[in-house]
Amino acid sequence: MIRSACIIGIGAIGTIIASQLARNNVLCYLIEKNKEFLSKIRSRGLSYFDGKKTFHLKKNLIILEKIEDLPKEINVIFIATKCNAVEQIVNELSLNFKKDFTLILMTNGIIEEKIIHLHENFISCSVSFGATLVELGYSKKTSSGEILVGRWNSEKQEKDESIFRLIRLIDKSKWIKNIKGIKYAKLLINCATASFGLISGLTLGEILERRYMRMAFLILITEGVRICQALNIKLEKINKFDFQTLALLPNNPFSLEKKDEILKFIGNQYRELRSSSLASWERGEKTEIPFLNGYFVEKGHQLNIPVPLNALILETCMAIENGKKKPSINEMLLFETKVKEILENYL
Repeated sequence: MIRSACIIGIGAIGTIIASQLARNNVLCYLIEKNKEFLSKIRSRGLSYFDGKKTFHLKKNLIILEKIEDLPKEINVIFIATKCNAVEQIVNELSLNFKKDFTLILMTNGIIEEKIIHLHENFISCSVSFGATLVELGYSKKTSSGEILVGRWNSEKQEKDESIFRLIRLIDKSKWIKNIKGIKYAKLLINCATASFGLISGLTLGEILERRYMRMAFLILITEGVRICQALNIKLEKINKFDFQTLALLPNNPFSLEKKDEILKFIGNQYRELRSSSLASWERGEKTEIPFLNGYFVEKGHQLNIPVPLNALILETCMAIENGKKKPSINEMLLFETKVKEILENYL
């Protein structure tokens, strides 16, 4: 059994990872660049609400500021940062660790394409439960789900069994052969939840109460599905739901009314989910939008597939990130006006 691990990034997901592992007597080395985070964790430890009970942890937590301070015997490293930080982190790890450590990627986006040339030994994970960082060091689970786990370009290895047992200490977990299909399906969701929250300042439940925001969700799914089809990616279900059925494409089994009802249900189920990109903006940090919607914009250019809504979202969110706009109801209303124009091409 693996008895120690490193967690880099103590946000909503990183806090849950560290809390659950520490509760199960795994020694956790925590690395977080935010000095305010580090100060609070050192003084108060971590707290985690699992939907029923709040846990407070100080035992089995070792707080470090730099990667080079990690013990050299550590061979399992979770990365739970924003995806815009991952490439630099993997570079630093490769410089400081000469042996073949295993990375466990808990990030959004398709960051695997950017790091595979730096370090091939990694396991990809997709978290299907919702989580919100209530305050520094305190994470709240907002919906149920599981952790889906797999190797990006290879079959499950013999050493992966002990790592998988470690991941199962965090939450329900399942090994998936087609982890690419899971990650791309999750990307479709993140493109909507992260960006809509940043534009509006609202929770997902509040956003999906609005018809044209639900229509925007459907258009994003459609643009993403077209890209995935061109890349020969077989999308997988997440939480037993096939998001491909929401695409506005010919021969889709669901009517527009049925798709709209499904999104109302999703908005109710994940009503408390708050955009991680909005939280990043509030802390004065860069968002993940270039790695989410920006990924589909880049692929759309490469494949000559139009992605007008992803392009609009990227432009709007970058204006917010650069201080030219602010998240607001008015910004969402302007966005909805443009969504109506794009929607005409689908109806």
